[in-house]
Amino acid sequence: MMDVVVVTAENIEDAKYGMPLDQAEELRPGCITWPIFDSNGNRGQITIWPDTGRGAVCWGGNSFWGDWYDDSRVIVLDETAKDGSMILVHEDGEEEIVDQPWW
Repeated sequence: MMDVVVVTAENIEDAKYGMPLDQAEELRPGCITWPIFDSNGNRGQITIWPDTGRGAVCWGGNSFWGDWYDDSRVIVLDETAKDGSMILVHEDGEEEIVDQPWW
């Protein structure tokens, strides 16, 4: 079960704690954020900005940004794979490379 936090004016400073700096700088009330973990137990973070449809994922270092598709629960990253394929990040942090949009 993910520890999803809906950011409010009251909890925004607590929500920023341990968050990647680039996500924390953009955080505002209404954002939704949760931790993700890789197979080795390393922590990352996903944050969604519902009012803009944008999302960010971080596995360490700077975040990767893209468009959030709430119905599919994925971020389509702005970056592409070396062959030009789309990179999807599922809500659990799992990456998927796709040749074409699924919609």
